[in-house]
Amino acid sequence: MGLYVDFASATGKADMDSLARCKYVLELLLTNHGNPPVEIDRVLADDPQFVFGHCLRAALIVRADDDAARSKLVASATAIEAICPDIDDPASRHASAARAWLDGDQAVALERYGAILIDWPRDILALVVAHAIDFRLGQRRMLRDRIAQVVSKWESTVPGYASVLAMYAFGLEENGQYRRAEKIARRALAIDPRHSGAIHVIAHVMEMQGRAQEGLEFLAAD
Repeated sequence: MGLYVDFASATGKADMDSLARCKYVLELLLTNHGNPPVEIDRVLADDPQFVFGHCLRAALIVRADDDAARSKLVASATAIEAICPDIDDPASRHASAARAWLDGDQAVALERYGAILIDWPRDILALVVAHAIDFRLGQRRMLRDRIAQVVSKWESTVPGYASVLAMYAFGLEENGQYRRAEKIARRALAIDPRHSGAIHVIAHVMEMQGRAQEGLEFLAAD
């Protein structure tokens, strides 16, 4: 299971509104739409003890490498640690990974997010942040292999599956596996026809293969 799935199953009625709002923010994050940092700040302003919200804000900040939001990340990590003191709790492990980023150690942050995925391969927050750090650190093979290691644990009925496919397709494309990248990206689009990550992969594949006219037609039809 993953942080979102586990948290959702344990959420009481009083937290359902915050959870629904966080689901919306998570969707914005995964599809690169809207302004998720503003939305998650609103959620936490209304519900400052909502742990998943703090994990989500931490993921947004670390993924974006947003140094200007350090104070918000400190606040979220501190809140998680206070509410979930067990260091083995998934939320606490998110806080620990975020602390490494705060300390300026991207490699340790990546190691900690990656370790979360070993235990919870459906933790979409850990996955999307690790994927972003892999890109920042130039870990080309891990852009593909980290997703490949968890994709079999996902199913089309699980929220976020299209985004996992889009990340996998990006990793394949960055490793020159253009045919497979396009195939996986089109699978993502079959689930979410507006997924910007999948659209980006297909456009890039067509560019790299010299299929300029086809690429223009593909983007115009989108």
